[in-house]
Amino acid sequence: MKTKEKKKIINDYNILGVNIQFILTILVLLFGIISIFAGKTFFIIFEFLVAFDLFTMAFNNERIYKREKATTLYLISGIGMILCGILSIIGVI
Repeated sequence: MKTKEKKKIINDYNILGVNIQFILTILVLLFGIISIFAGKTFFIIFEFLVAFDLFTMAFNNERIYKREKATTLYLISGIGMILCGILSIIGVI
């Protein structure tokens, strides 16, 4: 019995998504280290960068890897990080 495989489509548009994810991941690492020493302002930037990185990961999962469960997990985590960033700006956290 044959199973249907979803074909992975790699093109310039998908490579752009992977490159954006790579750059955001480097920025997340950089701002994560800076926020340890510099304080809350950089931590808020770090939270939003993590959220954008998670949204990019969700996009790449949907377009390239076709893993729906991981896409949903990344979207929910990204929304949670956006909410944490907004609560940090307001001063609740």
